Amino acid sequence: MKKVFVINGPARSGKDTLIEMCREMLTGRINVATYSSVDEVKQYLREFEQWDGVTKDDYWRYRMFDVKQDMVRDNDRPTRYLVERIADTPDNSIVFLHIREPEEILKLLALFPDAFTIHVERINVEQFANRADQETRRIPYNFYIDNNGTLDDFLQSVRNFVREIVLEGSELDEEIRFDLK
Repeated sequence: MKKVFVINGPARSGKDTLIEMCREMLTGRINVATYSSVDEVKQYLREFEQWDGVTKDDYWRYRMFDVKQDMVRDNDRPTRYLVERIADTPDNSIVFLHIREPEEILKLLALFPDAFTIHVERINVEQFANRADQETRRIPYNFYIDNNGTLDDFLQSVRNFVREIVLEGSELDEEIRFDLK
């Protein structure tokens, strides 16, 4: 079994936290892999533009978007990268793909029609002005996961998602705790 999930949502909405919670819940059962359509963009910016790999202010978010668009025009490199990563991931896995732009999400879904889409909802986060962050809600998603309450509320939402969608109704250890590091 290999399931593919495209994950999206505003910056700082909890996408990476959701993936880490899934990884914790599924340890010993299913491999959890995660890739981003900007992995190669980030590598380029670190190597050629002295980006520290951490700062994600408006300037660097715009720069990531611009470089990614150049790579899309260059033989669709971000999508080809993700397709290769999916192929390299073992069968007993779920694969989370970070993709922001609706047209790039739709391109991936055309190649993987069984993939699911997830939007992590969080209203009290800083909004960024770049197009990629602003357009996360432009397409419908299969799942909307709310992250507007406490960490325990979010953990319960993720637990329900894992039980019902990833494990297709199988039981999940209810004693799992998640601590932010």
